Amino acid sequence: MNFAVSLFKFLFSKTTQSPPNLFLSPLSIYTSLAMLGLGARSLTRQQILSAMCINTAQGDKTLKDDFKNFLKKLRTKEGNVELKFSNWLFLEESNQPETQYQQDVASYYNASVQSVSFAEPQKAGRKINEQVSGRTDGKIEDLVDNLDDQTVMVILDYVTFNGK
Repeated sequence: MNFAVSLFKFLFSKTTQSPPNLFLSPLSIYTSLAMLGLGARSLTRQQILSAMCINTAQGDKTLKDDFKNFLKKLRTKEGNVELKFSNWLFLEESNQPETQYQQDVASYYNASVQSVSFAEPQKAGRKINEQVSGRTDGKIEDLVDNLDDQTVMVILDYVTFNGK
């Protein structure tokens, strides 16, 4: 909760007028930061945990077990209400993460880390869009369209909500 409130305060402190339409998901941003925090070390990790309002001493437990249980509860369908979401981390193929990190991301976040050649940005964009389209049953088809050959990482997620 602290993270969501801090996020909104920060965003609205940076603008003099309210945007006409603003939709953002603190859950999406928090999950993306958690995935990055899980792989970060030293000062970078401390800064990510601080931004997430997580005590550094509790970092591993929060980023792993607590987060896994929280996401599992969110994914549980209750009656006519269903929340679906997924996360991806697409990395330039020359930057291979440790195997343990890939396993942890899959285990704790039900997320995927994939290698992509951003040297061919259009091909990379198609690969990413195909992944998203497949997971969202075609509801989201063209999410990524402005990659260039300097891109080294794309972290993204989707959230769909069905309910009455």
